[in-house]
Amino acid sequence: MTIPTITLNDGTTIPQLGFGTLNIPPDRTPSRGNTEKTAEIVGTALRLGYRHIDSAQMYGNEQGVGEAIAASGILREQLFITSKLGNGNHRPEDVRRSFDESLGKLGLDYLDLFLIHWPLPTLYDGDYVSSWKAMTELVAEGRLRSAGVSNFQPEHLDRIIGATGVPPAVNQIEAHPYFLNDTARASSSMTPRSAESPPITTRRRPRSSSPGTFGKGTSSSPSRCAPSGWRRTLRSSTSRYRPTRSRRSARSTEAKQDESARTPTPSTGSLRSASDRS
Repeated sequence: MTIPTITLNDGTTIPQLGFGTLNIPPDRTPSRGNTEKTAEIVGTALRLGYRHIDSAQMYGNEQGVGEAIAASGILREQLFITSKLGNGNHRPEDVRRSFDESLGKLGLDYLDLFLIHWPLPTLYDGDYVSSWKAMTELVAEGRLRSAGVSNFQPEHLDRIIGATGVPPAVNQIEAHPYFLNDTARASSSMTPRSAESPPITTRRRPRSSSPGTFGKGTSSSPSRCAPSGWRRTLRSSTSRYRPTRSRRSARSTEAKQDESARTPTPSTGSLRSASDRS
């Protein structure tokens, strides 16, 4: 399987299709059994030709991803590994600590992409700028190739770019025919807010199949086969489908409840909520 790449605004390249590991394992418990299951699933993805693996501190599966990488025999430079900052690790010192822990679990010397998973404007006194500065310092040290964000809205992007002058390499957002997320998509296009705006990384979750299985692609995806966790494309085409008013309202309410449900857990370096979706 040959996967095309896209050049980011910092000059690095990212595979256009990646294997997402959300809900592998479903309960996010880092038990030995779950680690082995994760390694088996990610190992299968690598054998099928995936070279971009997307994990996160809050997924509880970095150890299993690391074991799959080690067992694959694939050269490190042929892989693109992403992880995301846990919601309980936004303070600058915790950014650095948790990044080191992620590298250890993954068994790597560097990450290709590290994202702030959520902006969390209602927590940490609303200071996600310090978190972003800490992320950019990791890039300057050479242990991180690209720093980015996830689930950021226009005002969040404006704030971190205005405060640091450094645009994220990626803004990873959810976007698919049932939720176009137009505002966030537009905010990551070339606009006056920055000479270099972050490209969009869109996600689509299939509605069928269980975690860790493969299902047929659809017309909205460029892939013929993709993981059920979610498909990833960059700058994907926009469907003409528009969600109904009730669906849009429900998504807005759900997002607000999602954020308010999260509370820091410093000892575990994560925030959990029943509706944590990404």
